[in-house]
Amino acid sequence: MGLQPSVFHMNEGHSAFLGLERISELMNKGINYKTALEYVRSTTLFTTHTPIAAGNEAFEFEMIDKYFKNLWPKLEISHEKFFDLGRNTNIHQHENFSLTVLALNLSNQANGVSRLHGEVSRDMWQKVYPGVPITEIPIGHVTNGIHTFT
Repeated sequence: MGLQPSVFHMNEGHSAFLGLERISELMNKGINYKTALEYVRSTTLFTTHTPIAAGNEAFEFEMIDKYFKNLWPKLEISHEKFFDLGRNTNIHQHENFSLTVLALNLSNQANGVSRLHGEVSRDMWQKVYPGVPITEIPIGHVTNGIHTFT
């Protein structure tokens, strides 16, 4: 199509692999991992729609290892550093690989789909931003819809 987008939008966690592919493509052009990661973060927006933990995809590390074990060598990072991009501890204190955490770590900006959802998301994903006051967590909101009379 000849399009050259300057900003990418990831809609829900299942789109987070987009960020990994963009990093890989940049590294194929000779850019190092750290620079590629920062570039991808600075040109990516993430929208979360699901304000409950059970609605956010997460996988066991063994499954991620099975399907992505060839990627982290290409990215020139350790498997631990790769897992850290999506590392999550669920309500049962069990670690897994969360696509929402991955998307948040690969985005410069994030938003929920309403003011309340932005508030819920900041609280829900506070662990991705350790030490950041909840009011400063970079998850905003947009209005996801329109009411023509208001």
